[in-house]
Amino acid sequence: MLNKKILAATIAAAFTMNAQAAVDLDADTGSFIVAAESVASGDLDANGLVKLTGAPLQIVTTKAGFSIAKGTSKYVRVDLTNGEFLTITSLADGVNANVTSVSAGGVGESYAIFEFAADAGDVAQGDTMTLTATYAMENNKTLSATYKLFETAQQAIDNTTNGLAKSDGVIATIKSALTGTFGDAQKVTATVADEFKKFNGSASTTLNSIDIADLDDTDDTYVMPDTTASFDDTDLATGSAKLTFSGDFSFGEFTFGGASWGYDEDGEFDGTSATLNDDGTVEVAYGAQDLVVSTTDVDAEVDAALKGSYTVKLSGVAVTGVANPVNAIGTFTEGSGSIVYDTTTIQVPYLTTYSGYNQRLYIVNTGSQDAAYSTSFKSEDGVTTTAGTQASGVVPAGEMVAIKATDLVTISGATRTSATIEIEAQGTSVVATSQTVNKSTGTTDTVALYGDVNSSVESINSTVDTLKTTTDAIKTKVDTL
Repeated sequence: MLNKKILAATIAAAFTMNAQAAVDLDADTGSFIVAAESVASGDLDANGLVKLTGAPLQIVTTKAGFSIAKGTSKYVRVDLTNGEFLTITSLADGVNANVTSVSAGGVGESYAIFEFAADAGDVAQGDTMTLTATYAMENNKTLSATYKLFETAQQAIDNTTNGLAKSDGVIATIKSALTGTFGDAQKVTATVADEFKKFNGSASTTLNSIDIADLDDTDDTYVMPDTTASFDDTDLATGSAKLTFSGDFSFGEFTFGGASWGYDEDGEFDGTSATLNDDGTVEVAYGAQDLVVSTTDVDAEVDAALKGSYTVKLSGVAVTGVANPVNAIGTFTEGSGSIVYDTTTIQVPYLTTYSGYNQRLYIVNTGSQDAAYSTSFKSEDGVTTTAGTQASGVVPAGEMVAIKATDLVTISGATRTSATIEIEAQGTSVVATSQTVNKSTGTTDTVALYGDVNSSVESINSTVDTLKTTTDAIKTKVDTL
């Protein structure tokens, strides 16, 4: 089991501010993710924009991109998308005098133009330009910046070209921390060989129990609007948080930490620290656990696992330390695992509904369990297929089904196609043949599709002979009465 809190994993991974570098437009690195749940009314400016004021966020760097000779000037333009400048301190290269005044745009605007003079030395193409500023951005949006270097002030004002150099990148994003992926949903396989009562690849000591969801952490790290404090599980009120699982719980038993649930032999819900909702979902308190399915049910009987998918919804999260939060705290739902069967594949390379032929497929199930099957089709260009009434069904245990091609598929644009049949049975228990009769000549073409056809035919003939002998005996008995 994991030792991480689900909510901590969902909301934020560990955040270390000292590791946060400046926002680099060239590499598009160093941007911040602000948790929407942490935005308070006091973080908004008069225009309803979210103020980002933290010291690390003030530093945005980019390469000059073009040389500026000593004694000359060029013009730098920085445009913001989804935001505006809150304050502007300086534009600097570390050699020449810092530019602290703006030629155009500036505070309260979405752009700023600086005249950068190389008064002390040359500025090389690869030298770093550093913009120190703070920003206000639209709520639940991404704030990005575009840097351009122009030869003249008019070119910078017109902003109709990319200038001498250009770079852009993301400064910050405000998004709900209840997004992304907080779990690792597993696809587990119930094995035909074990009558679907065990699973392949189980990490458990017994194969009838397996984890189908590992609720893990995300890669995202979140901060609050001042960007100097992380937003993590310490900012959460977790007492009311709930997890609601959806799926088919009619077999076996499911556990999540100290919670467990299933149905008894009378079809009654049996749960510990788990609540059954009217819609069939099951609610438990949040916890640092995995969802585990076992085919051993609440009555200690071993059931066959049923195919299906499961989801989990996180709800009831509250945020502490945020006065008058701006963004509502919603719910988050994602997959929490699925159960599939290992199947046997029957390839039918030629399937025809031509009126002059009568084609049938014969599928024999020699196993001890009924075997469901489904069919998919592949055709030539311009040919469409529609699944027929017998494109899916069940082959009873120890029996055979005969399927007419015309009941399997309807074909438009031609009279032939190919098919793939997936049957939920062990390969050694399946035999399949195709038989096509020419109605005009009466000739028969039989093709083995899967399995030991000769053995199957012998078995079928033996069964027919037994039935014939039994019928003859009954007839003789009737004649003597």
